[in-house]
Amino acid sequence: MKHLSLVFILIMFSCKTSENVVKEPTDSEVFIYYSKGRCLGKCPVYDLWIHKDGTVVYQPIENIGKKGKYFAKLSPTQLDALQAALAEDFEVASFKRVRDLPVTRLKHGLKDHKYYASKIEGQLKKVNTLLESIVSSIS
Repeated sequence: MKHLSLVFILIMFSCKTSENVVKEPTDSEVFIYYSKGRCLGKCPVYDLWIHKDGTVVYQPIENIGKKGKYFAKLSPTQLDALQAALAEDFEVASFKRVRDLPVTRLKHGLKDHKYYASKIEGQLKKVNTLLESIVSSIS
């Protein structure tokens, strides 16, 4: 009987730890989707979601030492800087596929941009640099 009560107590405490698990935000809360595509070499391939509350979900896909999904939280300063950078208008040249350059994809609001990070300038380059710094801080 003592063993049975001990097992019951252990089960009760093990269930309590599941309350602290971070829930993954839903797609409706996504503020920015940022993705790096494949190339013919060893380019890092990953997806990054930034949610309206500053939650970041990073998923390495290929040519990165990490596996699985990683969660982080942007500081209010980082989130404000990103929102301000995206609020300014920027032009993306018409997209034409090039054989060995990784395609970068940036979705925010109703806008969906595809571009090559090595061939951009101006405000889009500033946004791309902010997103790259978020990725490097996670990985």
